[in-house]
Amino acid sequence: MARLRVPPGRAGLAWLRHRAATAERGADLLERKLRMLRGVRRRLAADAADAARDWTDRVHDSEAWLLRTGLAGGQARLEAATPDAAASVAVDTATALGVRYPAAVTVTLPPEPAAATAVEARRAVRTALVAAGRHAAAARALAVLDAEIAATARRERALRHGWLPLLTDALSRRLVELDERDRDEATRRRLARRPGRPVGPPGEPPAPGRSGTRR
Repeated sequence: MARLRVPPGRAGLAWLRHRAATAERGADLLERKLRMLRGVRRRLAADAADAARDWTDRVHDSEAWLLRTGLAGGQARLEAATPDAAASVAVDTATALGVRYPAAVTVTLPPEPAAATAVEARRAVRTALVAAGRHAAAARALAVLDAEIAATARRERALRHGWLPLLTDALSRRLVELDERDRDEATRRRLARRPGRPVGPPGEPPAPGRSGTRR
């Protein structure tokens, strides 16, 4: 019990039992949380995969339209179709089992320039921007869940394979110590009830002059 500061005697026994039961409940709760987190992760992983495929398709489409527009009208036509302001992104979050992660994203696109050039290219790029926002939010949500799952698994292992075995071993040792002490006390009581026998620890020789033999 060198690593534990256990109270002496039966108070320590109660102390160890309480903490072992608490550690067992904690490990069970963490194991349950892990199962639930992994269920949430499966859903988020499916969303992230869909968002990644959509974003990849939209990027390829926008690149194709930009190439066509550039070949047809040159760089000046692309510059004329470029808006003056940047897009903005707003992220809504959700919470599962105490873990907050991105759940939805709103991409606000800037107003289109007055010049009605490169219509298809502009539409393709704007669609790709929306897909990029969705993909980024889904990938971040998955990363947050993965980090929480890893941390929860570490805590569960620490309880299940570290703290709980230490408490269980200390509890077993304390039970053995108390059992040995009880047997020693019972032996002393039996010896004390025998006539002519001194009261003392088992195996201790009688005190001089009190052997119980009459000369």
